Amino acid sequence: THTLVPFYQRYMGRQDLKLWINTHHSDEIHGLVGRKEADIGFVFSEVHYPELVSQPIYRERMFVLVHDSSPLQGAVAPEELAAHSEVHLRWGSDYEQWHRRHWTPNRYAIRVNTGAMLVHYLHQPGAWAIAPLSEVHAMQRHHPIRALSLTHPPPPRTCYKLTHVEPRQGQARALEEFAEELLRFIREAQTIEDIP
Repeated sequence: THTLVPFYQRYMGRQDLKLWINTHHSDEIHGLVGRKEADIGFVFSEVHYPELVSQPIYRERMFVLVHDSSPLQGAVAPEELAAHSEVHLRWGSDYEQWHRRHWTPNRYAIRVNTGAMLVHYLHQPGAWAIAPLSEVHAMQRHHPIRALSLTHPPPPRTCYKLTHVEPRQGQARALEEFAEELLRFIREAQTIEDIP
């Protein structure tokens, strides 16, 4: 939704390659690529299907989000964050394992299912959320929020590129070119870390 937008914008107006960008939940993306209804998918959980190639392409660090009026400053220890004030989003299985080590499950103030929804609930006193840097930057453009580091952070969020083991006929060259340009973009990006 945020991280790859500048990359996708490079394709606007090109006649040799057209992008059709859709958002779906991970399980839907697996199915779309598996049925060859989509050439490439990006998901945040590793998958193992015989017809899919899953390649990690970048990581991004996670931060605590608070409203500008929050008294929290600097690096925050997880125990400083009250579970009953959390705006919770499941960022994946690795994140959930980390989360369970610090807070009792289902003690949050509210749970949402997209990063864009987090910001709507951070104005409450004491409210906090955890989000990857791409979400932080997107929210800070329009909302008075701050990002704080964690003394014991969750694992970085990893993005995986999904492709079919047998691409649609005539698409292999375009997919190869797209993959090369994507890797160049990731290496140059400031908010994400490439995976060699």
